[in-house]
Amino acid sequence: MSDIKVYNKKIAGSIDRIDPVYAQKITMAETRIGRDWKTAGQSALWTRAFNSGATVLGASGTDYSKADVYGGAIHVPQRWSDGKVESAFARVTSGRFEKTAKAAVTGNTLLPDWAQLWDALRMDITVRKNANPTVRQFLYNIYNRPDADRTNKLTEMLPYGIVFDEYNGTGDPVRQGDKGEGSTGTFDVKIYAAGFTWDLLASLFDKSLDMTMLADGVAAGYNAKLDDLAIKPIFSANYLGAGTAKHTAAAETSGAGRQELLYDTLEDAVDDLGKRTDPVTKKKIDPSGSYLLCSGNVARHAARVVNGLPQTEGNKRLGAISEIAGIVAYDGDTIPGRDGDTTYDGVGDTYAYIVKPNRYMDIIVKRGLTTEIDTQPDVKTLAQEERAYYFAEGIYNDEGLENFVQKITLPTW
Repeated sequence: MSDIKVYNKKIAGSIDRIDPVYAQKITMAETRIGRDWKTAGQSALWTRAFNSGATVLGASGTDYSKADVYGGAIHVPQRWSDGKVESAFARVTSGRFEKTAKAAVTGNTLLPDWAQLWDALRMDITVRKNANPTVRQFLYNIYNRPDADRTNKLTEMLPYGIVFDEYNGTGDPVRQGDKGEGSTGTFDVKIYAAGFTWDLLASLFDKSLDMTMLADGVAAGYNAKLDDLAIKPIFSANYLGAGTAKHTAAAETSGAGRQELLYDTLEDAVDDLGKRTDPVTKKKIDPSGSYLLCSGNVARHAARVVNGLPQTEGNKRLGAISEIAGIVAYDGDTIPGRDGDTTYDGVGDTYAYIVKPNRYMDIIVKRGLTTEIDTQPDVKTLAQEERAYYFAEGIYNDEGLENFVQKITLPTW
């Protein structure tokens, strides 16, 4: 019996489960942009995201590995330029940054205290982002390509393929590498942005505003958008009706209980995917190593049957479905807001999908999560501080969805 694993998103804000390894840090934009990020338009945002660099922070020497103990990186004590040892949160609430605010945003260099503050803010979002991870990485290839342009040929973005063959040393030509020829599609890199403003009313009366909670919100919103961009196309693609080549119908095994019905349906789906043909090699697709994408509720049941059924009502023993490497549970996300909630749809309980990882489902990351801060008050809007967050990436999945995803209509019970 195999040990099938279910992969799902952790609960947002679970600071006690933060990994102290600072993986995939967010960056601080080199140019702090002022308030035109709201109205500047796509062209200005593109120039800022693609043509300006990112400030390399992290030299303050602060040990943020105790973020889980203090409740966040913003609360970890550190030594400042005046010799005081206190957290970035305490230093902000004490008002000690007000004297240097103007110099920090108008000068060409960051003052030491501001560099430390932004480092803490950056790490606070980083650790929360990593504590509430995505699930898209199980279904897609993700490439970090800061050299990507607005529109790209897929052949320019894929890694080079280098294969070593035996060579007899007599002058015969060696085998040459390639750039993934055969993938001729194009994709656009797009920019996604969000912001948050402290206005005068909030500054005077709203005591509930908290930088730690803001970091939680940014991390949750960022990861929710990443998964929605990648997974929504999977269950919104056209697979035609149940019982066709790309859409497996629910099993109707006579006399079977609900677990056996689900088992038979998944077995049929694996077989149906294995009957399809790879568009390049023209060989039958090997379904081994595939992932089952489904709702959290379906995942609980699927985990039992994929591991195999020791004994069914008909006294049959059914082995593990070894082609399924793991189960990805995705129920979508809901981001609360003052003017209404933003909902990213999940898979639902009536369908599931078998996704075979392949060379045609690619995410090209131009720039990861980047934050910008403007601390100068605006007399026209009475904004006291504004922050913007953005990332830029492109997704190519046309051929992958067409050839390597099998939709499943699930049996009812």
